[in-house]
Amino acid sequence: MAKKHPLFDKIKAAVGPILKKVAAEGIKLVSAAANAVLPGSGQFIDAIGESLLKAKDKVQDVAVAAVKEVEKVVGGAHTSSTKGVSFICTAVIDFYGFRQDSFDILGNFRTRVLLQTASGKRDMVKYNRIAPKIVELMKNAEDRDLLFADALSDIHIVKSLLTWQQNARAIDTYKSMVNRLCKRFNLKY
Repeated sequence: MAKKHPLFDKIKAAVGPILKKVAAEGIKLVSAAANAVLPGSGQFIDAIGESLLKAKDKVQDVAVAAVKEVEKVVGGAHTSSTKGVSFICTAVIDFYGFRQDSFDILGNFRTRVLLQTASGKRDMVKYNRIAPKIVELMKNAEDRDLLFADALSDIHIVKSLLTWQQNARAIDTYKSMVNRLCKRFNLKY
């Protein structure tokens, strides 16, 4: 049997009630859909699909809350000293109150890999020109919670790719996120 991490009980206590809440919400949404229409009809399938989409959104919100609770237990809140991390990543860190050091791999990659090549330097110039505007628009958007959740998801993928030294895929994933945000806000990249 695997050894239990010393913080396991604290994390479980912090996150457990949140996860129970989302499970209950999901059950309520699916039950409401099932009761709203006759089983076997196309409406039933549509209603279940809509309920599952609502449940997905609630799960995403709860997952973010759970991550915040884990951050509190594991290492405290972020203090906004995010030198060396990208504009969008810094905005995500600040939005969720994460610790900056858990994202250092991105800053290290930029310094040690991207800025060592001519194409990487060109990409950084373009990014540095557009990213502050993207961040400002994200912060002021009505759907900012969803925008930041999507960005967080992409950043976690990039971190994983960098950990596994999949540098080209990490760059493509980050560029894809930036392009998607530019398209969302009608900005030219």
